[in-house]
Amino acid sequence: MKRLLLILSILFATACVDKLDIETLTSVDADQAIKTSADVEGLLVGAYNALGDADLLGGNLQRDSELMGDAGEIFWDGTFVAPGEIYNKAMLITNDQARATWLDGYYCINICNLVIKNLDLVTDDRRDRVEAEARFIRGLVYFELVRMYARTYIDGNPAQNPGVPIVTEESDQFAKIPRSSVQAVYNLVLADLNFAATNLPDVNNFFATSYAARAILSRVYLMQTDYANALANANAVLQNTSFSLTADFDDAFNKTSLQLTDRAKNGNATKEDIFAIQVTPQDGANSLNTFFADPGFGGRGDIFIDPPHFALYE
Repeated sequence: MKRLLLILSILFATACVDKLDIETLTSVDADQAIKTSADVEGLLVGAYNALGDADLLGGNLQRDSELMGDAGEIFWDGTFVAPGEIYNKAMLITNDQARATWLDGYYCINICNLVIKNLDLVTDDRRDRVEAEARFIRGLVYFELVRMYARTYIDGNPAQNPGVPIVTEESDQFAKIPRSSVQAVYNLVLADLNFAATNLPDVNNFFATSYAARAILSRVYLMQTDYANALANANAVLQNTSFSLTADFDDAFNKTSLQLTDRAKNGNATKEDIFAIQVTPQDGANSLNTFFADPGFGGRGDIFIDPPHFALYE
């Protein structure tokens, strides 16, 4: 009987080892995961997904810029500590929102760098577009980061003011890279977005287009007070497309009920949208709704719009 129990114990132990000692499927080395053009293009979709993260263009970055720039037009009434510090202009080194936006921004940039690193795998007819989309996303994220974490371009000398670290190759050592100047970051942003504007198609489903790149370029030049180039890029969009303001203010919003196939006709939800981050029940974030809308509309009601803001309008 003891011998039988010993045999059964050995068999059971062997079976457990076989079942538990399996290869993980949640993590794959880059050199094994990226082997084909389809792999690189799938990675590019991941960059768009990272761009729409809640801490980037999913809403928290825009929310924090409103809180940081407020001059008596809004009021923060929320319970989250980090946005409250931003609103009060009294941020501590432990502010987790500042950390999240920074790290998620560089995570998105890292994906773009990985796409660019593997362009030789992309088929010839798609290579320029893939590179242009990756550089559009990278340039846009750097533009947002340098505006959030550095002095504005015209505040002092941009060639001397510290901006954010420039990373143009895949890396996991961001903390060890020194900050580049504001001027150097803007130079990279302009190089990426101008390449995108030249090499992206005018129509590209949900993804970045040449007009999206020129629209962002107009904002970059505006920050530099380069009004001639800001005007030229804005006009390149307005005079050559059907984009226009909606007839009613409400029509520009609350379009989540549209089917993806309807949006895919021009990649956007309304005729105002030059480039839109897609939010669906399966993916995407809308933190602006979370913090600005009241509970009746699915929000927290943490931010109130005060009378001085409404007084700006007729």
